[in-house]
Amino acid sequence: MIKGNKKFFYVFILYLFAGFLFFSPQLKGKFVFDDVRVILDASKIGSFKAYIKKRPVNIVNPDSPVYWGIILSEYIFWGKDPSGYKIVNLFAHVLTAFFFFLFLNDFIEILNENSDKKHFGNKKIKLKRNKKEDPVFYFSLFCGLFFLLHPVTVETVATITGVSNGFGGLFFIAASYFFLKGLKSSLKKGSTLYFLISILFFILSFLTKELYVVFPVFCTIVYVFLKPREKKRLFFSGVIVFLFFLFLFGGAFVFNFSPFTIIRSRLLRALPSVPVALATNAFASLYSLYLMIFPVPLNIDHGLPIIHSFLDFHVIGSIFVIGGLFAFLLKFRSRFKLSFFAFLSYFLMMAPSNSFILRGTPLWGYDPLSERNLYAPAMFFAVFMAEFLWNLFNKDLNKFKVVAFLIIILFSFRTFVRCNDFKDDVSVWSKAVKYCPDRARANFSLSNALNREGDIDGAIKYATKAFRLHPSPLTLEFLARLYLKKGDRDTFESLIDTAIEKKGFRDANLFHTFGEYYYQNGNFDKAEKWFLLALRKNRNHLLARLSLTYVYLNEGKPQNAKKHLNFLNRVIKKISDGVFGGFVVDNVFKSRVYFANALYYFLISKPEKGVKFCKKSIELNPLFTEPYVKLGQYFFLKGDYKNALMFLKKAEKTPDYYRYKDDILIMKNEILKNKPR
Repeated sequence: MIKGNKKFFYVFILYLFAGFLFFSPQLKGKFVFDDVRVILDASKIGSFKAYIKKRPVNIVNPDSPVYWGIILSEYIFWGKDPSGYKIVNLFAHVLTAFFFFLFLNDFIEILNENSDKKHFGNKKIKLKRNKKEDPVFYFSLFCGLFFLLHPVTVETVATITGVSNGFGGLFFIAASYFFLKGLKSSLKKGSTLYFLISILFFILSFLTKELYVVFPVFCTIVYVFLKPREKKRLFFSGVIVFLFFLFLFGGAFVFNFSPFTIIRSRLLRALPSVPVALATNAFASLYSLYLMIFPVPLNIDHGLPIIHSFLDFHVIGSIFVIGGLFAFLLKFRSRFKLSFFAFLSYFLMMAPSNSFILRGTPLWGYDPLSERNLYAPAMFFAVFMAEFLWNLFNKDLNKFKVVAFLIIILFSFRTFVRCNDFKDDVSVWSKAVKYCPDRARANFSLSNALNREGDIDGAIKYATKAFRLHPSPLTLEFLARLYLKKGDRDTFESLIDTAIEKKGFRDANLFHTFGEYYYQNGNFDKAEKWFLLALRKNRNHLLARLSLTYVYLNEGKPQNAKKHLNFLNRVIKKISDGVFGGFVVDNVFKSRVYFANALYYFLISKPEKGVKFCKKSIELNPLFTEPYVKLGQYFFLKGDYKNALMFLKKAEKTPDYYRYKDDILIMKNEILKNKPR
């Protein structure tokens, strides 16, 4: 390490130590939120080459190639161990904070060099270096440490899906840092290399999470603050940014590759609700500043109101406060240059996620503010906080250091507690319900988590509350499944009556659930009725078609089954791996369709084709029990005991073996009895 850079090395070690100390509780945690789904997706995709070749659509963040490159690389090393992913996320977070420290250190240095020129005022910035002490260093150190240990960053570090924000933020701030290095060396050799590295990191950030598309605008803000405001330079930089976004939004309707598909879908989604979204996000943006100063206990869903009018007092108050802050910083820009820069940067980073798009679903209600999207803005809020303290204590470095240390300790404690809350899904959603008890999403998610842990009574309690808060086919279906799992058939059937009585609950998924209930109990007539009702509601309901096919095959009605089987065969032939009618068509689903084909051919006395489709079904899903059992039965009846025994033994290694245990045992005993000695 070069002597002059030793202190930077020590800063990195400090950040690394502080990060692992205060984020340590979540390192031992389980998968949370969509993590399990991401791991399953990674196991299905297999490799980055397969991701590029297949371009799967039914996965998390399908159009983010760098995101999936990171996830798939990690999957090779960590598999299904959550700790490995969390350690990588934390290390990326530490690097992001360190690059932010380097960026800010250089930014202030260049700002000082140019502060005698006319740039938003003639006064020099007061934060200057001297031989005895280095306020710039401590100022930047505090900002990086404040960002590192702020509670809003916990979700990004503690979840696998946080890779998009964490690594995206790392690439973004690295791109910004090398852009600054290019500006510093603009008259020397190497500036072109720095700018090329900056562009490379920008592309990586953009292909990790699309919100980092704002980088060209951010660079323009940086340039305006650091260089003289020559009209010619400003004009050309503005033209370049305009052309970039013109290409981006134009390309969104021409190219079908990341991240253009995301941009196109969001633009189309946004158009009908722009006024409502703008009004809602005005208040959400102000609320985000409140969260930065007073990070409330863990709350996944803040329950912010959806605002339909710009005359709403929430909107008027938000515009007044944010506009007033902007006017204040503009008027006193010579004294608050860093805060003015941070203000513009903060809201620029908020813009892609909190602009004219409402996130969420009509089912649970919209939540215009997601803390994970405050990850990048948190960097620039740290600058607000630091310059406020610097001016509050009249630029006294010793007082600044003491108070900054106390603030960091205070925020670090909240971060430590929040990391402990992220140890598993039950803990996360229990806290969310505690602090926001009347949100259906939190109660439903807690019920789901308790169900996965085997606490059926607890799951029913919160599912009932979710249903009361938001009566819908989904909440009713889930509650019905829980009662069925508990073995309370009377309550289950009373919920069926609820669905029949109320028009709003007549939903294809719900009807399919009721059909499954009767199918499992051998009541094929009632099962057929519910499956047909599901198809009347949604003719593309693949699960209802498949279940109905199985009903007809069990009833010995091959002609009735053939109609639905032909439809399913066309779908799986048309779609290699994707979504049809809202349903995922993957190898598991195809395997079930192939097995239905097998049953059809066995039923019409074409056993050779039946065997062929059974083997196809097993090839696509080796854990599917029924094809093994069917082949075992077929060879057993033929007297081919060797093959029968082979398939029956394979069936014993599958998860659903217990359902066919008695039949398999009878056949195995018969084989052993008749087997020649």
